[in-house]
Amino acid sequence: MALWRTTQGISPRLWRLPMVWYPRLYRTESGGRGFYCRTRGPPADSGCRENASLPLNSILGHPSERTLVGAHFRPPHVKLLTMLPDARWTPWIPLLNSWRGDVLPAIGGLYRIRRIGGASLDYLGQTGTGTMTLRKRLAMLKGVYAPVMPYCDPHVAAPGLWALLRLYGVPFEVSTMPMPKVGVVERKTREALEISLHRQEFGSSPTINFGRMPPGFTRSSHNNVKLQRAGKVQRGGHSDSDPREYHAPGIIPCGVLDVDCLGDAWCGIIWSPWVLPNKQLILSLGMQTGLYRLRRTTSGGLIYIGQGIVRDRLKAHQSKGLVPEHAQFSMFRDPTSILVSWALNPEWLDHHRLELENDLISAHFIAFGCPPIAQFRG
Repeated sequence: MALWRTTQGISPRLWRLPMVWYPRLYRTESGGRGFYCRTRGPPADSGCRENASLPLNSILGHPSERTLVGAHFRPPHVKLLTMLPDARWTPWIPLLNSWRGDVLPAIGGLYRIRRIGGASLDYLGQTGTGTMTLRKRLAMLKGVYAPVMPYCDPHVAAPGLWALLRLYGVPFEVSTMPMPKVGVVERKTREALEISLHRQEFGSSPTINFGRMPPGFTRSSHNNVKLQRAGKVQRGGHSDSDPREYHAPGIIPCGVLDVDCLGDAWCGIIWSPWVLPNKQLILSLGMQTGLYRLRRTTSGGLIYIGQGIVRDRLKAHQSKGLVPEHAQFSMFRDPTSILVSWALNPEWLDHHRLELENDLISAHFIAFGCPPIAQFRG
């Protein structure tokens, strides 16, 4: 059994999935907290690598103390995440008026919301860009308690929470994970990991993450100048109209958070072979939707994980390699060194692809201690 030290604050989870043990909380003699991972011989078609026990986060002691499985499982040459040693979830408090006074921290971080007495979450998010703080961001949910459904501005989760409050009548509570002096890449990666841990434990994402809404309610639109000029601002509410795509349930995880990021069955998803994305190949994909992953020909870590109309997304990545000012220019400027693999499925709805993309980013983080090098970077 492999054992690593890690930071406090990652939610304790225990899953016993077929043939694989996933992270379990342990307590050290000194009182610290951490995780161990153990794998047993996985099924041949699972996409799991034998004995692929890897650290869950970047603060796991000196790199010389870590064991990475397989020659291509080497950390990419990027700065590892700098999660704070004391990053942890605060106790739950009522959401209503939590933004008043100094109860909520005036710094960035993660936050999670659930109905009081519930086990699973209704929403999990992150904030901290610019002058935004947890206190300011949660104050944007005042509209949840208004008589009419709020717009998706200033908070995209407000319409869904408003609907849940009317549907069940159960008040919300909130818990935060303050993360001072941590950048957006680190926050978004930690957010993805927490959502994936939730999905592994409960078999579903938080109720209204990824744009979902409870049945019986239509969602308000955004409320910005562009939509106002076009006359497309709409307020949602109770509705007996036909179900919309955002009413559909989320998708369960396709598998465990597997560390074999290059495998043809990574995370339980069937992937195409790795190929060079030349123009003819990209055009042959047509309008098919799905997931895709990009890597260099000489590296085991990924450059990017994405979803959508795969043809259009690959074209967009290639165009970034032509703009020296773009944040991702250095990562895409040499298209001959990049390989692509995809998983196409027309039955996946938009939020299904987002959920699966989230799991893949988390699995990469578990394997390498960082997201793909171009992820969350513009």
